[in-house]
Amino acid sequence: MTSWNVLFERRDGFQARLGRRLALSRQTINEWPTKGIPIPYCAGVEAECKGEYRRWHFRPADWHLIWPELIGTDGAPEPAPAQVEGQAAHG
Repeated sequence: MTSWNVLFERRDGFQARLGRRLALSRQTINEWPTKGIPIPYCAGVEAECKGEYRRWHFRPADWHLIWPELIGTDGAPEPAPAQVEGQAAHG
């Protein structure tokens, strides 16, 4: 499976467009492949890449807790029941 990090290796101006969309510096965006995309920006990245990668790709362990409205969306992975119950109890 291809990692979403390839978005940040593109030479098609993706990072510049993303920076404009999110009003962030390219330096900040350059950190995301190693540090992860902060939750408030995941939907913007998803929109800028036109759904090529979805929020569940960026946050595979907890996407269903952050964006429960995406559960059952076409292409969404099925969260394990233990993950949903166990993590929700700790939140």
